Amino acid sequence: MVSAGIEIDGKMLKEINPYMFFSSFLLFLILLWPLSLDAAPVRGRVSDRDTGEPLPGATVLAVGTNHGTAADSLGRFALPDLAPGGYEVRVSMIGYAPHILPVFVTFGDTLFLDIGLEPVELEEEEVVVTATRTVRHIDDVPVRIEAIPQEEVEEKLLMTPSSTAMLLNESTGMRVQTVSSGSGALNMRI
Repeated sequence: MVSAGIEIDGKMLKEINPYMFFSSFLLFLILLWPLSLDAAPVRGRVSDRDTGEPLPGATVLAVGTNHGTAADSLGRFALPDLAPGGYEVRVSMIGYAPHILPVFVTFGDTLFLDIGLEPVELEEEEVVVTATRTVRHIDDVPVRIEAIPQEEVEEKLLMTPSSTAMLLNESTGMRVQTVSSGSGALNMRI
């Protein structure tokens, strides 16, 4: 076994077992690990200031960083992995005034924020949607069309009043299939 020690004035002060040293160091790291797992030093809840209702989907951002998140269905959020220091947290959502507040994150502490956003009316320019349609007669459309005269429809319905499927099956390009005879459901393919 190899042993090492500190030598001062020709005297060996203490012998250090390298395996014991490595084991102690490893144990120290394992015990220190949970302190570094403070994964969300800033947590909170976003709600409507007037009603107190949670605001799911509200955006929460630590300004000047790439740390941001959206509130869950209960309005809760967590900003993970923020290093200790001062930040501005910006909370926003459509229909609400954005809210910016300064926060100071310290090592090992979780900061809880309860943020109420103020509703605002959105004032946007008017949008007008218009459409035009040219007048076209069915005879002028460049696709195959088959028209069934009214007399033929009435005659077929007199012979089999409950079966419009048979009438449509005789039309070119239509395929009608009875799916359920009890309910009369039809499957039509063109």
